[in-house]
Amino acid sequence: MRVEGHKRLIRKMRQLTPEIRRDVAKAIDKSLQEGASTARVLVPEASGALAETISYEMHPSGLSGKITAGEKTGDGQQKALTVEGGRRPDARAGAMAAQPYMSIARKALARKHKNRVARAVRKAAKRVSNSG
Repeated sequence: MRVEGHKRLIRKMRQLTPEIRRDVAKAIDKSLQEGASTARVLVPEASGALAETISYEMHPSGLSGKITAGEKTGDGQQKALTVEGGRRPDARAGAMAAQPYMSIARKALARKHKNRVARAVRKAAKRVSNSG
């Protein structure tokens, strides 16, 4: 899953208090969990092996993360990309129709993620302003 504008968001987040960062990091973690879970449900079930490799990880800053599919080897990554995007008829292994799962999960959860992060910022900002 790729979030556009994340570099600008990270620059702004560096200026926030630790309390707001903690709340936003929790929201991002929850969105990553939900995104990985949704991708596992949407992935084609040929053998189930690809679904088992879908995982997520948070960036050490806690303000971003990524969801990955496929084993860390080149072949595992290639398989995940081939299932997601398909293969042209002139490919040496033959044509394969695209069976997107990651892009559908991203589209389905993008608005929810954006609202979740905004809600976390508002909630933390209220808490910080009311306590000071």
